Amino acid sequence: MPTIEITKETHQKLMNLKNHWTITYRQITNQRALDKIEKLKEEIFGYTSTTPPEQIRQISNQKSRSQLEAESEKFQKELQKIARSGIDLEPGYTINEHLKKMAELIDESTEIGTPLF
Repeated sequence: MPTIEITKETHQKLMNLKNHWTITYRQITNQRALDKIEKLKEEIFGYTSTTPPEQIRQISNQKSRSQLEAESEKFQKELQKIARSGIDLEPGYTINEHLKKMAELIDESTEIGTPLF
């Protein structure tokens, strides 16, 4: 694969895209990011990933639909802030691997759709 040089700004945009794809299609593995997300869940929803399902149902049932929608929207906005913060959400999946996968997708497909990686 040829070598390319990019600006810091372009690198940040690539990282943002990689993080978006990690959130959407892959799995967040960076513990620092996971800790931030758990803190957000607690602050916004009142529970974390370790809260028992029955307790989550009880908490959710005490809220109106509009309150649940507002909380969900707030969480999504905060999650996007984390994705754009410069933290690599999936450090084991490098930018180079990501670029290689995108190039393979372009080379092997006539249509660019949802990534399969």
